[in-house]
Amino acid sequence: MTLILDILVGENVLNPMTKYVNGGTNSINRKSKTLVFHILVLVAHFLPVNLLSSSDKLSRAVNYLSRYGYIPPVFTDSTASNQLTKEIVSQGLWDLQDFFGLNRTGILDDATLRLMATPRCGLPDKVYRRSNRRKRYTLMGSKWTHSNITYFIRNYSENIGQHMDKKRVKSDIRMALDVWSKHSPLTFTGIKSESADIIILWGKRRHGDKQPFDGPGGTLAHAYTPGPGIGGDTHFDDDETWTAGVDHGTNLLQAATHELGHALGLGHSRLTKAVMAPTYKGYEADLALDEDDIRGITYLYKFMTINTKAHGSKHPTRNTMNELCHLDEKIDTMFTDAYLNTYVFVDSKFWEITEEGISSGYPKSISSRWPRAPSNIDAALNYNKHTYFFKASSRLSFNGSKYWRYNKHTLIADYPKSISKGFAGVPDNIDAAFMWKGKIHFFKGKNYYKYTTDLARANKVVGKPISKWRGVPNDITAAFQDKKNKYFILKKGKYYKLRSETKEVDTRAKPPYPRPFKDWWLNCGKPPIGLNVFL
Repeated sequence: MTLILDILVGENVLNPMTKYVNGGTNSINRKSKTLVFHILVLVAHFLPVNLLSSSDKLSRAVNYLSRYGYIPPVFTDSTASNQLTKEIVSQGLWDLQDFFGLNRTGILDDATLRLMATPRCGLPDKVYRRSNRRKRYTLMGSKWTHSNITYFIRNYSENIGQHMDKKRVKSDIRMALDVWSKHSPLTFTGIKSESADIIILWGKRRHGDKQPFDGPGGTLAHAYTPGPGIGGDTHFDDDETWTAGVDHGTNLLQAATHELGHALGLGHSRLTKAVMAPTYKGYEADLALDEDDIRGITYLYKFMTINTKAHGSKHPTRNTMNELCHLDEKIDTMFTDAYLNTYVFVDSKFWEITEEGISSGYPKSISSRWPRAPSNIDAALNYNKHTYFFKASSRLSFNGSKYWRYNKHTLIADYPKSISKGFAGVPDNIDAAFMWKGKIHFFKGKNYYKYTTDLARANKVVGKPISKWRGVPNDITAAFQDKKNKYFILKKGKYYKLRSETKEVDTRAKPPYPRPFKDWWLNCGKPPIGLNVFL
């Protein structure tokens, strides 16, 4: 087995760019390699990280990436296992690091290993997609169609009485449900029947579904999306030490609040402070939903028809919309400035956008922030900590397009200037502009232009087809980079997210792009930024 292991993992096992699955350059056939690979992953899964060899760490990492949706399911899909490559694993690590806010290297480093050793929820953070096959299963995306949800506690932990009694278990489950009820039209009723919407149970290892637990640590619990049969059911690993009100063991109230969020239809949040974050944070005396959790449950059930809640109060309807919610298809441009503030421009007005949606106090006039700036701006850009606005001249003018340059909010002397003087080779009447990997890219119609500061080459700038940016449409409204260095394209009220390493739209995201800009960015009845409501 040692010889086979060396062939599988290669020399540098901590770097997944090393080819540890080689499609036919050795004498071991593919089926043998897949079988041994599965054995290695199984063995590595149950060992503490500090006792694992480098190859075992890689095997354990592959198991983690597969289990939580970052690479193909290696245990259940033999075709996926056979096609597992260094690129797939590296991309999976990059996606994992991106999701948890780690340094994005695509390499199995110490920080990533520590994350993988952290106790967590058993549900995937995402569902791996391959373009040539339909998804195998859906864990999130549905919701309850009735407002009074029933639940049944089928059994209790075998260790009941040592750390908490049945009365406290019932109380904590009820409290977890009430946390969600407070911010939704849902009410919850406990019954003693298998016909309940949500069945709650404790089990070990293989406990009756297709998602076995893994013993102490690791996966703490899992839940299923709303629906018939097993839908909504919530399972807790009975190999864990479940506690209440103490800083040791696993706090039931915290875990139950998280898992029941899944049972109501919520996915995992990227925000570490959110209840719906995938990993267990330890005991918190004052458990409360994060704003992201609240937006998630509100978004899922905002259109549910209901007159009163259990306590008789009216359930609120949608919040009053900002006027920008009705102007999403008329946006002129948007950009993020040197101070990581994101702005949207329409006619002579602008709005600031944050992760919460539209900031209060907006709109404001463009000239109130940037004196002498034009209305109906074509493109906006942050370049070398200066703000640039681009505007085409009127049809009656032959002066060409102009651009304005600001240091903070002060117009620099001698501006505006002709675009042909400041950006030689770039055409008039551009649609959008942004920085991509340190270079300014302008967009116009069906073409894009990569600007160079090399004066000898400036007049040789030629347009290239936008089709080279796979999935990006022609005639875009805006191109911009957010404060987290993610890239987006906007066109007529729809937006696309670009993969940061390649010139293409992210095709693995669910729901797919383009998405409605007003729903996801402006808080016009939008889903939360951090929460994957639909995986």
